Amino acid sequence: MRLLQPFSCGTVFELAPTGTSWNETVLYNFSQEVGAYPGASLTRGSGGVLYGTTNLGGPDGGGTVFQLTPPSVAGGAWTETILATAARNYADTFEFNGSVVVGRGGSL
Repeated sequence: MRLLQPFSCGTVFELAPTGTSWNETVLYNFSQEVGAYPGASLTRGSGGVLYGTTNLGGPDGGGTVFQLTPPSVAGGAWTETILATAARNYADTFEFNGSVVVGRGGSL
């Protein structure tokens, strides 16, 4: 096991078989500013978009619902878009802890 990034807040990665072993590709590294510590599985949407949640971080501190859009060019960077945020305060803490479900018509 290797640390991908000092003080990492979570990573989305892909494992692809390469004969007798696996090749790891990092798709996205999270940070406190945009959402930290994804704890549930990702949901695939149309066009290869991935949806998920973080239970901390983001603009309001209490986590995010996010979308990761694949690069338009192979090997390019994935783009995170924050769809919703949760406020974090100690009187009434609210965090996103579950997976995102894609409904009919693409609603989340």
